[in-house]
Amino acid sequence: MFKLLVSRFKALIHNYAFGGLSGDDFSEQSRRILLINLFCLVGILVTLPLGIDAFIKNDMLVAIATLSIASLYTFNHLYLRLTYNYEVSSNIVLYPLFLLMFFLIYTGGVEQTGFLWIYCVPPVAMFLHGLRRGLIEVCGFSLVLVTLFLFPNEVGATYNWPTELKQRIVYSFLVLIFLSAFYEYSRMMSIRLLKNLSHDLEKASKTDPLTNLLNRRGMLEIIQEHDSKEQFFDNAIVICDVDFFKKVNDKYGHNIGDTVLVKLSKEFKETWGKDAHISRWGGEEFLIFIPSSLFDIIQPEVERFRRRIEATRFGNLDNPFYITLSFGIARFDYQKETIDDAINRADRYLYDAKNNGRNCVFSD
Repeated sequence: MFKLLVSRFKALIHNYAFGGLSGDDFSEQSRRILLINLFCLVGILVTLPLGIDAFIKNDMLVAIATLSIASLYTFNHLYLRLTYNYEVSSNIVLYPLFLLMFFLIYTGGVEQTGFLWIYCVPPVAMFLHGLRRGLIEVCGFSLVLVTLFLFPNEVGATYNWPTELKQRIVYSFLVLIFLSAFYEYSRMMSIRLLKNLSHDLEKASKTDPLTNLLNRRGMLEIIQEHDSKEQFFDNAIVICDVDFFKKVNDKYGHNIGDTVLVKLSKEFKETWGKDAHISRWGGEEFLIFIPSSLFDIIQPEVERFRRRIEATRFGNLDNPFYITLSFGIARFDYQKETIDDAINRADRYLYDAKNNGRNCVFSD
């Protein structure tokens, strides 16, 4: 029973904090919504008791100000939950907070302690609006703060703080601005580093390290992405295999075999790099996906490429050798068959090419 209550309580807090979103990915939207809801909660928990206390003590001006903020933050949470518009909600949190702080500085607050609350402004501004915008807003807040301190009589302020205290308030506030800005800058750099690292890892997971071509996973994702795009012509799946590649490895060594695959990859890129997606499908086998093209011209293009490779010298000048390629080509229509079916059909054509003497092209 206790575990069930704890679980439900955690679910309730999570639901409040993320406004109904899962929050699992902790995207920028989820992060902003979490911060806004937490600030709203803290604002309500702070201003509501202060407002009730001021009301009991018959300090109606403070009571109205603090209870208004508590009501506004309650409304803001509901608004954010309905719209997920964190840009507007962050403004609803921050700018009334500025007004409340100005009011507390202007009047001195309860027992002349109003200045104690201004230290929440820098972190809130930079957490909600980021380093650049938050820093600009905090600087503007600081100018008003200094003005109220320098010219209290001119603006009609009612606080009664000594000059030394006001100086220390400003100095400590500037230190907090610096620390908040440094923290936000460090957070931004950490997020940027993580994003770059995530991008690099994502790219590495879809790229063959030897040839720098797509790997099997990367190619399948590319083909699936094209399923949602409007196609005006046929798609083609081309599977290529290096003939007798094992003999190359056995005779010249695996290092030379790797250089063959790298050079062959460059030849593929030069020929189809702009119009197709090329992958190392496995070992000495390559798969080329040619989207939205005239299928009748693909086989002649492949045949010209086969002849070019047949005449290309591999190895070094002292020990040159030549290779040949076998190809299988399948027409692929997303509306009529699956990706696996098209690939399997191209693979069968490659098998036919192998059984018919190799160094040839078979297709639909």
